[in-house]
Amino acid sequence: MRRRIATLVLAAAGLLSFPVAAQKDAKPTKPTSDSAKVLAIRRFMVVTKTDSSFIQGLEIGLRTQEESNPNLPAAFLPEFRARVRRDLNVFLERLVPAYDSAYTLADLEQLTAFLATPLGQRLIASQVRVTHSAAAIGEQWGAEVAAEVMLDLVRRGLVKP
Repeated sequence: MRRRIATLVLAAAGLLSFPVAAQKDAKPTKPTSDSAKVLAIRRFMVVTKTDSSFIQGLEIGLRTQEESNPNLPAAFLPEFRARVRRDLNVFLERLVPAYDSAYTLADLEQLTAFLATPLGQRLIASQVRVTHSAAAIGEQWGAEVAAEVMLDLVRRGLVKP
């Protein structure tokens, strides 16, 4: 159960960090001592609504978890939700090094400027929903490809029906 909840937290974090995901080689490091950059990162996280996007993605995952795992103690998810909300700033501060290693100060300023525009805000508002839909579409497509591969293997005699 702990592994599933950790997976949900990581998945929710992935939903909110779409710009960081583009930086494949970025490795978290200690936060920069450049206070201007740290402030730019925090502004970026405010403009991108990192906190509410994380909570929204987490809630989607927790609803799925709740439906698929009836053995969870009744008190667990309400307590988990409350604790995540209470300690969300701890998580947000831990994101600072990831953004620090992925972007320069100029990058952050330009991204923040775009994301503060109406189009940028529309992108941010739709990101969790689009990512959730993409995951469902990917699951469906993966099942279709798996079925096709199995049929091909059976036809070729590599797998018994």
